[in-house]
Amino acid sequence: MKYIILSLLCFVIIIVVIQGLILNDISASKPQIKSKLTIPDLSNSIVKFTINEGNITTSESNQDRVHLYIKLIEKCNIKGQYEFIIDVSDNIQYYNYDVLAFAKKIDQDNVRLIPSFEFYYHDDDKFGIKHIDYKHKINKAFWRGGPTGSIHNENIQEFNDNNWFLYPRSQLLLNCDDIHTCDVGLHKTFDSTTNSLKKYVKNKITMDEHENFKILINVDGNTCALRFKELLSFNSVVLKQDSPFIEYYYNFLNPFTDYIPINYDSFNVKERINWVLANPEFSKAIAEQGTKTIKQILTMENVCDYFENVIKIYTNDLKFV
Repeated sequence: MKYIILSLLCFVIIIVVIQGLILNDISASKPQIKSKLTIPDLSNSIVKFTINEGNITTSESNQDRVHLYIKLIEKCNIKGQYEFIIDVSDNIQYYNYDVLAFAKKIDQDNVRLIPSFEFYYHDDDKFGIKHIDYKHKINKAFWRGGPTGSIHNENIQEFNDNNWFLYPRSQLLLNCDDIHTCDVGLHKTFDSTTNSLKKYVKNKITMDEHENFKILINVDGNTCALRFKELLSFNSVVLKQDSPFIEYYYNFLNPFTDYIPINYDSFNVKERINWVLANPEFSKAIAEQGTKTIKQILTMENVCDYFENVIKIYTNDLKFV
């Protein structure tokens, strides 16, 4: 009897094991993504994206930039099975896990750069089309922007009358104060904006109207100023602030060939403006080369290929803790 019971137990165990193997095979044959991301601090700006054969889901749905990234993924026709984290905010942190973002500081090794959400609006047929010849443009340097940028200066918690001059956009306004060939100003303020800045408020113009000026200035806000690619496309000379922040395409651009750098604090902006206006042939060549380069780099096909390749590499090389 003892041997019969042992035989029955062995038989039952064998059946259970076989059933388990069958169920595993059935489960493995189904198209699915097993979640590999265990990030403790997902939020409305640190967002997990899941792509499953064209179906896109996210951990956050009430964020405009998330919706734009979904539309960009669809526009690029990125399919397959991928999971990844995107920081959609302007305040890119130092992480102990890998994350995708549209901008970063040069030393942020765990941040992998992707195209910004604004590329959803990108149109190859309109990008870089010249409407005004360089010699007919207004002989001034131009900039408009908002009073942003405090979050990347650890000495500033909130702008006030004692520290407003410490951030890059304030320094540009101050360094252009007495230059008649420099038309810079704020196009908006916030309730928290100090009175010292409100005197710099000027008229707002459309992005397309920037093309009217021979010189366009690009200065960081909370992170990279995303308008840089548009400014380069206008066949004007772009003065770009030296900055610790980069977007993915910056490495394809060359200073003094595609644009002219200015100091982080804009201290030499007057010198640069004077040089551009005093050397029209050299300046025109830089303006034209900058537009030519950015048009070649940022075709929608190139943008989408890069975006998909980063997602593939990222998904296959996760370093989460």
